[in-house]
Amino acid sequence: MANGPEVFYNAFGADPGSGLVTDLQGSYRCSQDCDMWLRFRSSDRFVPFLLHRGFVPVACSLVSTRFVASSPLDRFVPSWEPVLTAPAECYSHEQRRPNSVWRVFVLRNTATRVTHTIVTTGPPV
Repeated sequence: MANGPEVFYNAFGADPGSGLVTDLQGSYRCSQDCDMWLRFRSSDRFVPFLLHRGFVPVACSLVSTRFVASSPLDRFVPSWEPVLTAPAECYSHEQRRPNSVWRVFVLRNTATRVTHTIVTTGPPV
């Protein structure tokens, strides 16, 4: 899927080839703002990495509606279907950049380590 590595780098500030993830797929849609989606299998090092980067644990019920499928997600194989009822952990992070704010939401199935990520960008407030 186009630009998965680039989206991963922009969302997490790390090379996806660093051993943190495998099976990376990504998609994005941009106009004035951007929405980006990633799915991958995360290693055991991924959660400590997130916490080190400033991500905070959040209740999955607070972010689960962000993971509902929308049009560009029909390109994921297998289809984009985060398991919201599985044992899961969720994280969020806000990155302020000179001309935008990036909000990153992570849903990680703790049993399979399949991880879904949503990134939204918008103007600084």
